[in-house]
Amino acid sequence: MGGTVYGIAGGKGGVGKTTTAINLGVALSQRGYQVGLVDADLAMTNLGQRVDLDHEPGIHEVLAGEASLREALVEGPNGMAVLMGARDLESYANAEPDRLRKVLSTVRVPFDVVLVDTGPGVSRETHVTHEEADGTVVVTTADEVAVTDAERTARFAERVDCPVTSLVVQRTGDREVARAVADRIGVDRWYGVADHPEGHDQPAATAPASDAAAAYRRVAHDLPVSEPVADDDTVDVSDLDGDTVAN
Repeated sequence: MGGTVYGIAGGKGGVGKTTTAINLGVALSQRGYQVGLVDADLAMTNLGQRVDLDHEPGIHEVLAGEASLREALVEGPNGMAVLMGARDLESYANAEPDRLRKVLSTVRVPFDVVLVDTGPGVSRETHVTHEEADGTVVVTTADEVAVTDAERTARFAERVDCPVTSLVVQRTGDREVARAVADRIGVDRWYGVADHPEGHDQPAATAPASDAAAAYRRVAHDLPVSEPVADDDTVDVSDLDGDTVAN
């Protein structure tokens, strides 16, 4: 069983998927949830850099059967556990996307919520993520091309029985703009997120009084997850499989 897994997905790069994953993770951890963040954008991993972490091994080594999840997880902001990726082409070439299925089924065990930062568009790893996740948070901007691609992403997720639980429209605090995007994509639960005072890619937790931080708190509050079950402030990763996922 374990916790709830959400894919954080979008049709194109640069729309704020990683920003959304990080900020939702912070907001959920502040509410008492034990949160895992997984960087499954295998070709362009940058979650670790965005939260200022440097750790090896990571998800590419896990997917190559060279390391265990226990070795790869590292503590991040607000006590979240982060499974980050490498930046070199060799690591990407050695990673086997199909093994992501076991990674997600295993990593959900000790956490209340697992947020998976997916790659843009449709790839093998995004397909696996949608199949394994309990729901998808679709992220887009109001740009026409981004919305078109987000609509395709939503339809793709639904085809593999992964419901779109929320739509996050980045870089706009205008409710009518966000509503129009939601109506087009066909999502009932939607949120507009204004830019962080220091730029849209900044963690909203660094400006907790900002409109962006308030928006992420609303998204996190409304996200369908069970009540936190952990009794302390740390996750015992010894619950994770000590073997590599190739075994």
